[in-house]
Amino acid sequence: MPYLPEPIRSELPEGSGRSARYQRRVQDEVYRYGVWAAGKLAMEEADAFCVGEAIRFSLNEELSLLEYGRTRAGSDPVACALVSRKLNDLADQNDRRLRRKFR
Repeated sequence: MPYLPEPIRSELPEGSGRSARYQRRVQDEVYRYGVWAAGKLAMEEADAFCVGEAIRFSLNEELSLLEYGRTRAGSDPVACALVSRKLNDLADQNDRRLRRKFR
């Protein structure tokens, strides 16, 4: 993972007393938090990428249907209305699917 934090190395001399143990514990906590935050960032990036890909795919499908429908319908107003209705149906289904999968 490219975002993993570097382990914290103390500038203070190592000791064996209670304050040294406390300091190591705090450093470990900060490091663990950095690892957790890096994981969250990677998941957010993956989610954003997947949402973008899904939106692009659904848009391409809708545009393909529009192009196909316009070719088939020609200048017939009834056929154009049917294409419009079907295109709206597809867009609504895609939108619902995207909302359900990426809440």
